[in-house]
Amino acid sequence: MRVVNTYKLHLIILIAVFVIVTLACGGRVFTELHVYSATPNPIEQVYNPSTDEILAENVWVFRPDGSFEAVVKHGNQQYLLSGDYEGDSDGRGFFFFLDTTGDGKFDEEVLLSDDDSYIEWQREGQTIRYVLVK
Repeated sequence: MRVVNTYKLHLIILIAVFVIVTLACGGRVFTELHVYSATPNPIEQVYNPSTDEILAENVWVFRPDGSFEAVVKHGNQQYLLSGDYEGDSDGRGFFFFLDTTGDGKFDEEVLLSDDDSYIEWQREGQTIRYVLVK
């Protein structure tokens, strides 16, 4: 009887450790909506929160559910990006890693400032900064 109880205790501890490690390693997402724009316009000019619609170019929206959407223009190219994101430090800084294809693999990234006041996105060797709008 004592061996069975010890086995159960070890199993419970192992499961608890696994759950804690899994949660600790999970990527960070914002706890509230964050909207970033290449121009420091008021939020009403770049995003409509009641319809969840981006109203201008060069705007990124990060939602607390781990989804994001962006309308960005670089050169003559306009990019409509959307998908899931999660944040983590990779030694160069804190990044949001983006899955734009829905395959569970990150294919884009944006650097997040320490105070969340801006993000930087690299495209074709150029870094573009977007500031937090309110």
